[in-house]
Amino acid sequence: MFIPKAINLEAGQVESFGLVCAGHYARVNESVVISPTQAQAAVGENGSLLEAAKSLEARELVELTLIELSSQRGPGRLLISATRRGLDGKEIHSAEFTAGSIDDAPAVCERIALSLTQKLTAKETLNRHNVTAAEARLSGKPHRIGSERVIGVKTGFLGAFSADTTVNPLGSIAFNARLEQERFFIEFGVGALIPAVVNASSTSYGGITAEVGASYYLTDGDVSPYLGAGVQPRIVFGGSVFNLAPYAQAGLMLARQSSTRIYFDLRVAQNVLPVSNGFSMASGVYPTELTGAVGIGW
Repeated sequence: MFIPKAINLEAGQVESFGLVCAGHYARVNESVVISPTQAQAAVGENGSLLEAAKSLEARELVELTLIELSSQRGPGRLLISATRRGLDGKEIHSAEFTAGSIDDAPAVCERIALSLTQKLTAKETLNRHNVTAAEARLSGKPHRIGSERVIGVKTGFLGAFSADTTVNPLGSIAFNARLEQERFFIEFGVGALIPAVVNASSTSYGGITAEVGASYYLTDGDVSPYLGAGVQPRIVFGGSVFNLAPYAQAGLMLARQSSTRIYFDLRVAQNVLPVSNGFSMASGVYPTELTGAVGIGW
């Protein structure tokens, strides 16, 4: 049974908030929840919360207390206390939450339901979808909607392969920026390719590289794998000068809720112009590259 009560809020707002929370609790707890309206009527008839819960044959009682903090500009934040009790009056679990306004009801009610059902703290119920407006303003992260910029550096190791000759491996380091939405991100970067070994018996190349691409998240969790594709325009030293290398990649993004991200890429790229042996398309070397990279962004 849900019983919402409030300070500095209108009765209609309190009832609406209680209905939203009752719906989330019923879904998370997979049970039938007595509506706040029916519960309030029972309290009026019986004179106490516990007696009202018993009269309605409820198994448990959930008390919600909402306090609106006034500010100089009018209504302020909401402080919400949620307590789950047995019919003996003993507390099973309680937690406190902060909302920017009554409009945060869908996000905060989901977290209240998770907290009371699974006995979690308010922080443990947080994900990218249910952060409240008040929390977003205070911390700056995580964001609930809109794009998120992840800017940092990425370094990798490239194995280059050609049927015509042996190609020395390369290292890479690059500035990397990702503009992220819920299920995809667009990626930009600029950096350098550095040959690990330079000798006369095998082919070596290096240069300056840029990149642009897009990737799609396969899941929507805090740890999300992704698949993507793009192209790397290059200035190659010792070969065709200007080059292009289309690529496909698979990766893993860690800690999507955090302001600091770590991600891993496995990429296959193909040079479409020769990287050595002059400018002849017939005699040039067109390596295929397999890259493993790790990046960190903020």
